[in-house]
Amino acid sequence: MYVNSEKYVFSRQVIESGKKLFQNFQQLLSDTKESYQRICVESNYKNILEIMEEVRSILEEFDENWVEYEQLYVVELMMIEQDARRFI
Repeated sequence: MYVNSEKYVFSRQVIESGKKLFQNFQQLLSDTKESYQRICVESNYKNILEIMEEVRSILEEFDENWVEYEQLYVVELMMIEQDARRFI
């Protein structure tokens, strides 16, 4: 990323966290599709509740990964902004 003609590079931690989030998102898409298909063919209410619990767990994991990434990313953006304002 360039700010005021200076190149800034995000830390390895931010990059790795972003990769982890993206992989988790891809898994979320796959798991959601699979869960939807299972619910469509399932007639037992108890089994549907179990599938819904699995989806909840999948979404919680994704949310945790999102928060981890966003915290790291925003902190580094704030540091870049602070550095870019040093001339003002």
